[in-house]
Amino acid sequence: MKYVHKSDKNIVDFCRDMIRNNGIELKTKGWCHLEDKPCSIPLRILKLEALLEGRLCPNHPTIPDIAAEYRRRLAGFRGEKALEFHLSMLSQQKFHIFHNIRLKLGNYYFQIDYLILCSSFAIALEVKNMSGEIIFKKELNQVFWKKNEVVERIKNPVLQARLQARKLKMWLRKHQIEDLPVHYLFVNSNEKTRITVEPGNEQVLQVSCNSEGVVDKIEQIANVNMVEKLDSKQLKKLRRLILTKHTPENPDLLKQFNLSPHEILPGVKCPNCDFLSMFY
Repeated sequence: MKYVHKSDKNIVDFCRDMIRNNGIELKTKGWCHLEDKPCSIPLRILKLEALLEGRLCPNHPTIPDIAAEYRRRLAGFRGEKALEFHLSMLSQQKFHIFHNIRLKLGNYYFQIDYLILCSSFAIALEVKNMSGEIIFKKELNQVFWKKNEVVERIKNPVLQARLQARKLKMWLRKHQIEDLPVHYLFVNSNEKTRITVEPGNEQVLQVSCNSEGVVDKIEQIANVNMVEKLDSKQLKKLRRLILTKHTPENPDLLKQFNLSPHEILPGVKCPNCDFLSMFY
């Protein structure tokens, strides 16, 4: 069973015997009913976990930074995975659903947590899994995250979703698809999170929802986008185009954390004691 992209030469051996479930079943088969691009664990998380599970010395100075990013990325992925149950209730005959799609626009890539596609419209979903309270301020569209009495400013997830939708619209035009409406939603997937919107900023509520309300939001969008913009042949062609142009991220963690290849401990873990005593 292969988890790692074939083009990744630096970490494939690290991941092979290092990855543990951490409460998540890593196989993509059978996770959900999303057939176009199912939810699969990103390579970045696999690489981070490989580094944490014995490929660096336990007292290496970068361990805290790697662990912090790993926890954040894993929480985000769990939020996206939790949304699958709700999205699986959408009609498979009408909707195409793509998880974590990454497309190139100009010299850069943009990534969408979930892309919902049908013959009448498309929707870009920005999914967040953050406990505590998310506060939307009117001034400068600022957003603050409050947890354990600590408040910090974060990126505005509504603006993030809108930006991804705008990029998707530009990407579609580049491929001669001009008339397909592109909508966006911020979806909170953490049921314990409280979302507060400051008076005068109520428009945020039009493009935000909790995970249990995402199907209703999509149906509301469908009710005002009744006209088909793509026939069945065009829709199938667009689906193939998205899957063909999707480019998985393959991050260079050695460069990101200023690690030398010599700092990576070689060998294969013993399946019984996890000791790095096996070489090949």
